[in-house]
Amino acid sequence: MIIKDASSEDSGLYTVIVNDLESTTYVNVTPEPLLILKPLQDQRVHSGDNVTFTCVCSKSPKTVQWYLNGYPLPLNERYQTRLIDREIQLTINNVQESDIGTITCCLNNTITTANLSLDDQDKTLKFIKLLENDTIHVDSPFMLECRTNRPTYQTRWFKDNREISQYDQIIKTVSDGCTHVLQVR
Repeated sequence: MIIKDASSEDSGLYTVIVNDLESTTYVNVTPEPLLILKPLQDQRVHSGDNVTFTCVCSKSPKTVQWYLNGYPLPLNERYQTRLIDREIQLTINNVQESDIGTITCCLNNTITTANLSLDDQDKTLKFIKLLENDTIHVDSPFMLECRTNRPTYQTRWFKDNREISQYDQIIKTVSDGCTHVLQVR
């Protein structure tokens, strides 16, 4: 028996009977996984430039979601997406310091990431997201986050002017270059 263009509806128990002989098997038809054939590439641009991130996948995705530093990107005049067959594009118009960081494209739960950085003359390290005041309930975990305009790998956290130890059991620090997070459990 030959089944052309199998679909998930073709999954099931198949039996053949030849004279008094019988053979049975279960066939499970699963969708072909989506593969990233060309991942996103890191981009370095000047403030005010436009930049386009492009990836190519093995088949046209059912869902596409773009993220900047883990937050979903709004689709508007500054953030525009295009899907042309298997090529997916994100264009950021008029790049600003708040756009730098990690760009993620999620295609049917398969992701590809790249970094966007500025190549401006001013190399001064600046905060583009400051720590925010917060009120926390007793015995509740909390997280503090800030972001810089350029990747930095030397991050130190302080509480009441005393440096917080990386080895403290209730504290975890995460830094991916531009985003710096302190988690207190």
